[in-house]
Amino acid sequence: MDWMPGRISVRNNVIAHNGPDGFNAGGVVYSECGDGERDIAGNVIVDNVGGVGGIAPFVVFYAAPQIRIANNVIARNMGTSAGGVWAMHCLMVSNTIVGNTAPGGGAVRLGGDANVLSGNLVAFNSSGISADSAVQMLSNNCVYGNSAYNYSGCSLGPGDISADPLFENLAGGDYHLRPGSPCIEAGDNSFVLPGDLDGARRIQGARVDIGAYEFPTEGGSGILYTRLEAPAAVRPGREYTAWVHYGNAGSAELPLPLLYLSNSAGVPMRIGQEGRTSTTGLALLGVSPTGTPTLPPGAEASIPITFTAPASGSVEFDLTALQSGRQHAGQLGGIRAAVSPRGHSRQ
Repeated sequence: MDWMPGRISVRNNVIAHNGPDGFNAGGVVYSECGDGERDIAGNVIVDNVGGVGGIAPFVVFYAAPQIRIANNVIARNMGTSAGGVWAMHCLMVSNTIVGNTAPGGGAVRLGGDANVLSGNLVAFNSSGISADSAVQMLSNNCVYGNSAYNYSGCSLGPGDISADPLFENLAGGDYHLRPGSPCIEAGDNSFVLPGDLDGARRIQGARVDIGAYEFPTEGGSGILYTRLEAPAAVRPGREYTAWVHYGNAGSAELPLPLLYLSNSAGVPMRIGQEGRTSTTGLALLGVSPTGTPTLPPGAEASIPITFTAPASGSVEFDLTALQSGRQHAGQLGGIRAAVSPRGHSRQ
């Protein structure tokens, strides 16, 4: 995704499995001019490959407004110049940057001397934060467990910590914080956004939490459950409908989930009967039966998926919950259903 001058916001997207594309970011976000306001917020940016795996936002003219990068999960991207973010003249607030890989600047590479980083969680990348200039403004970040180094060309800022963030499920791609995480109430209240990546309110304690997700301390919790329903029998080459069911088994309202459905055989699939066909994956934004932006406790909804049965062999569907509230089923690779032309399905 490239842009030129103007006021642009990139919000609330799943940007995944793109690239490679030479120097540019792996099909994600890249900017080279800076005469308008820009905002990259609330995105899940994962598994991209490029010169920069995740985001490469540059502002050439320093009198221009900073690009704000906030409330994003930037994970498992690979780059030749930077893995997660290559930033110049940017304000980076409350991002979770995990598992990115590059020869230099695995997580964050800072160009120039006009970057502000506060409340970011930078962990378990091939390297941490590198800077072309030591004149950077860092505060209240968690920089931990990055293989080559945590800081290079710059030093930790006031309030920065280096401690295991205690993710809910690092291997499964769930980067919410567990109870006892050192990132809880460790941020800087000078940089507070109204909500986190799930839409949960910030601040819920005395201080804002570090990272894209605020740890819930108010009332009960919403708990997302997901279920795949495949047909009992299929014939090669014909179209069938599978169902993605999701609901809230918790005691509090849950932000509408963002789900991702892929399949192992590259068979065509689409949402309903009229949606755009994809052979790789479908991003599914949940809707509420009540028409509200949240799922009430006990509510359930379903999304129909039309697919073409394979000519031979079986196809396995894989459902991922990318953004759904702190507690959820459907982790990366966690819920699957397979169908076979021999006439049976398994879940």
